[in-house]
Order: sequence, then structure tokens, then C-alpha cells
Amino acid sequence: MIRDRLLLVSCLALLCLGQLVSRTHAIDITDLQRSPSSFSYYALGHLVPTNGGSGPNSAARHVFNPNIRLPMLIDPAKGEHMYCNSQIFGYGGNGWGQIKAPRGSGSNDPRNYQFPDMTNICEIRGEKTAPSVCPTKTIHQGQDCRPPTPVDQKYAGVAVEDGTSYFQGGQSNVVVLTGKSKIIWNYLHMRDIAPDGAKASGQKLGMVSNYLTGGTSIHLHLEAKIVSGRSYKHVDPLPSLIVAYQKALGNSYAIDDQGDLAFDPRYEIKEGATSVDDPTPSRSSCAGENEASIGTEALYAFSSLWCHNGSVVGLVKNGTRRDFIYFKPRRDLAVLVRDDPVLFTGQTDNMSYTGKASHYGARCGNQQFEVSGPVASSFQHVSVSGRRKVFSAGVAPDGTPECRYVHADQRLEFTYIGEYAETPAPPLENAPVEIPFPSETCKGVVLADTPSSVSGMVFDNYWFHNCSIVGLVKAADGGRRMFFVRPRTDLATAAAREAAVFRGRVFGDRYEGETIQFSKACGDFYYDVSGPVDPDRRGIRLSGARPVFASSGGTCKKLEPEPSCLRFTYAGETMKDALSRPLSGEKCPPEANGRPMANDDSTLDLSADCVPKSVCSNNFPALTPRAEPGEYAVKGFGYITAWPGYKVSETFRDKNGFVIPGFISRVAGSGIWWYWMRERAGYAADGRPTFRALARAYAGIANDQDPAVVNYANAYRIHSRLYFGRQIGIDEAIDLSDPVSRWDLAQTMFHHEAGRRVAEVSQTIFEQGLRLAEERMRKN
Repeated sequence: MIRDRLLLVSCLALLCLGQLVSRTHAIDITDLQRSPSSFSYYALGHLVPTNGGSGPNSAARHVFNPNIRLPMLIDPAKGEHMYCNSQIFGYGGNGWGQIKAPRGSGSNDPRNYQFPDMTNICEIRGEKTAPSVCPTKTIHQGQDCRPPTPVDQKYAGVAVEDGTSYFQGGQSNVVVLTGKSKIIWNYLHMRDIAPDGAKASGQKLGMVSNYLTGGTSIHLHLEAKIVSGRSYKHVDPLPSLIVAYQKALGNSYAIDDQGDLAFDPRYEIKEGATSVDDPTPSRSSCAGENEASIGTEALYAFSSLWCHNGSVVGLVKNGTRRDFIYFKPRRDLAVLVRDDPVLFTGQTDNMSYTGKASHYGARCGNQQFEVSGPVASSFQHVSVSGRRKVFSAGVAPDGTPECRYVHADQRLEFTYIGEYAETPAPPLENAPVEIPFPSETCKGVVLADTPSSVSGMVFDNYWFHNCSIVGLVKAADGGRRMFFVRPRTDLATAAAREAAVFRGRVFGDRYEGETIQFSKACGDFYYDVSGPVDPDRRGIRLSGARPVFASSGGTCKKLEPEPSCLRFTYAGETMKDALSRPLSGEKCPPEANGRPMANDDSTLDLSADCVPKSVCSNNFPALTPRAEPGEYAVKGFGYITAWPGYKVSETFRDKNGFVIPGFISRVAGSGIWWYWMRERAGYAADGRPTFRALARAYAGIANDQDPAVVNYANAYRIHSRLYFGRQIGIDEAIDLSDPVSRWDLAQTMFHHEAGRRVAEVSQTIFEQGLRLAEERMRKN
């Protein structure tokens, strides 16, 4: 079933609160007030856009040589200006990966020839090995500056100080100037290179151009290197260039005792502001700040937080695109918005927002509707309006909602709270009654804060247990302890009393120790448990005899203990890894003979109005032949009719009118996906499919560029970040021999067919389905 859900971005089932990733004030080039003639520069060391690399660098304000001149033969006092800014994130730039630049006529778009100047030494690029002031290695190592106009070889690149130059060449046509200050200056991308030898300050080294293998914009890339031990370190040249610019304009400037350029409110734009006379945005409050996060901070790079109707939403900025994402929704909205948290998606021209908003409804489903509206001049308020469907409260004869509707005006208001940054989460109070038993799915679960008793602990890795996140602490002598790090809210009070969920030791592939049984009425008890580690090391099963009590009139009577089993599944090496995967409440797998089961589990529902159809039918890969069931065998679909638990109903059809086959168990429905992958799509157990290749196989189209193939592949790509922890490229190979990647791929594909996360298929059920398929293939 190919569904029109390509723009749908769903949230993790995992909910999170607590430690947040610290980010600086976020801004991109479309936010800034620009001028071709009024000199200014953006907060030194801070990149534009904020997510365009790593920074600020360790010497963001240091003036390494206050006596240099400008590296181009221009006269700013006469209106000839040099503009230092990004070549890839400016208007019409190529961007980098998923970080897009604003649309433009190309990298030489006229809007790029304006102030403010912006640091770009630590902008994201390929990995560099040379020492630098940047905090990472995947960086840009110099400052890019544009000439007054994008005319090739019109302006000379000149020596910034007295020194000696030589032509190094290479793919960027590098000219190296060793200055009398002992700073090495690298000039890139010039043509018409001057002869090697002594150069006076201001003497020509070449003509500013766009020389680069593969091409670039017309600009000068300037690097500064200083002696550092036995080698050289790349440093930020922009503060020195600003001093040179102020001299050329006849302006005053100040350098402090440490050699750093002092903040100058006349010319420097504060971090997070839009112009020199715009103060750093003030912070307001919102009732939703006291609510729990739904985990979206693990998926989306929030630049700032906003208040909408009592909920906190995060703003995501990418070029001119804007998205408002639910972050801390009102408690009554949390379950509704968690699986589809994108409240608004659209574009901005800095004066207005235009796009689509979501309205959430439990009776008749969610809807999207067109909206648009203005941005306040302060950039601290956005209002968008549109017309949405308002559904009736009627009920059809079969008991389902009638969902008749009329259109009505709807307005959404967003008020700026503050920049997204690390903040301590508020304590959770009055948690509901404790529920000690695992649930099959974690749908609707909200996580609580980290218990104070473990807030400072360091964990070796993280695991899912009972729709909660637990941390594992390993000792060198084989000791093992697990603690609730993010318990589900109905366990929060109990976890605050005692956070240790397991304490014991590991002996080879077996855990032995004790776990806790929570009881408000009769007290908390530890009891003995033991069990094996899964062969793939990604699951632990612990069994024991759980104490049982009868409580009456304040008296607790001990009864016969009951068999108990606890299941832990690996979540990741870091909390970020755990937050990037769907929350799991997986039950213990059966201990029988380990053979896969396809017995009826009473989950099949082939009633015509049951949705989503891939889940109702247990046909999770949505294998729907374009033929009637009686023709399956002769048209090459006999493997479906021969599959264990195959069922059909004449009334259960897709939107194209074809019968959707069903299967009597979730194990069987999971298994046929693996059979299709192996036998029909032709992948070996260690195959490496891509989303494009799978889309081509599903669509039955040989052309990789066909819209149906591209749409299918892009849908997989969008959903993949919910399961892989990042967005997988449509041509990126996925290793089927890796159990984690295989499970992530299946969840991605199942999600697309269902239009939502398929929590009905646990990893245990999925693995049983795979064994069923392997057994069938061996028999064949």
C-alpha cells in the first residue's frame, strides 16, 4: 500500500525529560538585518547558521596581529567593501548534508554581498588533521571573504603584512605568505598568481577568483597559522581583519590586555540578536514548562522555545523553512501529539509564515490545514490563521464516529519563551498508582524525571525495561547493577523510593541477583532472579518467584509467590541513543523449544472499516497482489496462500480495490516480510539493500528516478530517524546481517505502510517471525 504520507514526520514513542543538549542562541542568515554599506559583524566565534558547524572557537576574539591591512586591494572609505561570510550557507549556497541554505540565484547571489560579517572558520566540512582552535575536526579552516562585486579577477588579493610569498598550488591554487610577524597566511582560489619572493604590505599576490577543483564562488579564503609547539595551529583571522577594516574606515576600536577585541555595541551584533541595536531576546514563561517532554528534543534541533496554547513548542530553522514541534505539551494533549508532533511546517520571508498546521482529534483523526500569518517586528510573536474541519459529535449505527464536518476559522498563536538550552527539569509530583508489570506496548506512556538518587551516576550503557529507561553500571569484578534513569510516570514515586531495579553479578552469559517488587500497601521487597543474556547480547531475561501479599485493614498477609519474568532490551551506549529509539516494554520470550509459532493470537481483524489495514490484517509489509485471491497461485503469488495462517476477506480491500491478504498471528505477519526480502526481493541474509532499491522492488518499477520509487524511498528516509536514531540516505546500504539494523529497517517499512509506528510488533515477535521464515525457506 503506497500512502500519501510523505510529509508526515512522527515522533518517537520514547518520551524524555531531564538533561538537554546545550545550544547557543540560534540564528540564520535570513534573520539578520543586512546592509551593503553599514559595517557590522555578528557575535564573534558564533556561526550563522548556528547549526552550521562547531563553535565558538577557543580564540574567537583574539587579535593575532593588530597591524595587518585588508587582504584585498579595496578602499572601504570610498564604498568598496569586502564581505566576510559563509559560501555554503549564504543565499543560493549548496548547504551541507541536511543543513540547507536559503534559496537564491547561486552562491554569488547579490544578497550575499552585505554586512554583517560572520565567522566561518569552524563551519562544517570534511575532516581535517591539522591543529586548530575549533572544537572538532570536521571543519572549515579559514575565513571566506567576498570582493565588492562577484566579478572574476577584478580585485587583487594582496599581502596583509610584509613577508615572503610562494605559490603552493594544489586544487585551491594556494599562495603562502610568511609574514614578519611569523604568522603564515594562506590565500586560496586566486588566479594570475604573482611571482614568489619578498612582498611588501599591500603588494599583489594574485587576483580574487573561484579556482577550485569542482568549482566555488568568487571569493578569497584566508587562513592564519601560528607556531604551536613543533607545528602550526589554524587560528581565527576575523578579529584581526575587523581591526584592519575599522582602520580603513577611520573608526576607533579597542583591544584588551589579553589581546582580545573588545565588544563594540556600535558594530557587533549580540548572539541571538538580529541587528546592532536589537537586544538579545528576552525570556518569557509558559505553563507548559512544568510538563514532561515527549522526547522530540532527541529528534529535532530546536533553536528556540515558544508557548502555544499552554504547551511549549520548539522552533526548528533550516534556511527559510520553519517548523514548530511539540516539546512539552499540555498533559491532556501528550498522548495525542506524541506520534505526530509537527504542529506547523512551512516557510518564512522574515515578515510572515506560510505553511500547514496540524489539528489533533481522537475521534476523527488528525488533520492538516493551510495557514499563514505575520511575524511581529520584534520576532517574538507569530500568528497564523486558516480554516480547518470541525467534526460533528454524531455516531454511526455501528458505533463509530460519523465525522461529518463544516469548516471554521482557526488561529494559532506562538509567543517566544527563550533560546533552547540546558535547563533542569522540574520534579514530578503526585505520580499515579505504581504498575509493576510490563505492558506489551508503550503507547501513551510518558516518562518521569531521573530519580535524585541516581542523577549524578555514570552508566556504562542504557536498556529498556517495562516502558522505562534503566542504566547499567558494570564493576570489574563482575558486579552488575541497573537503575531507573527515566521511569514511566506511574513508577516515578516507587523509583524515587528505590531506583535500583537489579543488583547482582554476571557469570559468563548469565545474570544472577535480585530485583525489586514495589508495593505501596505492604512495602517494597527484593527477591531472587536469574537468567540468560541473549545470544546477540542485546537482551536479558531474568526469572524468579515474585512475592504476593493480600492487604486488608492495614494488615498484609503473605501468599504463595508467583512466577515472574523481567525483560531488558538494549537501548544504546548513551542516553541520546536511548532517546532516539522507540520506548520498549517487551515481554519475556517463550522458553519452550524455541521454535517459531504461527498459531492464532486473536489479533487478525479483516472487518472492512478496520484501520490501519496493514496492522488489522497482520500483513505488516502490506503485500497486496494486483489480482483476486483465486489468481494468486497462477500469477506468482502462491507463497502468500501457502504462508502459515493465510486468510482473506472479500470486503477487506485497499484503496485501489485489491484484496489485502491477512495472517492469523503477528509472528506470521512479521515472518512474511523476511521471506519477501529474501526470496522475492532477492537479498541474502547478509545483503545490503537501500531504500531506493526496496522502493523499486515494492513499486515493481525498474526506473530508479520514477516518482513512485522516489516517493516511496523518501518516505522510508523520513521515518528512518525514528528507528535508526538518524535519517538514513535513500542510497545508503543497510546491513541485513546486523540484527539491530534489520529490526530498524522492518520498523521503518512497517511504519510507512501503517502510517504510524507499529507498536503491536515487538522485537521478540519480529525475531520469531524471522525464524519462521528461515524454517520455511529451509524446507523449500
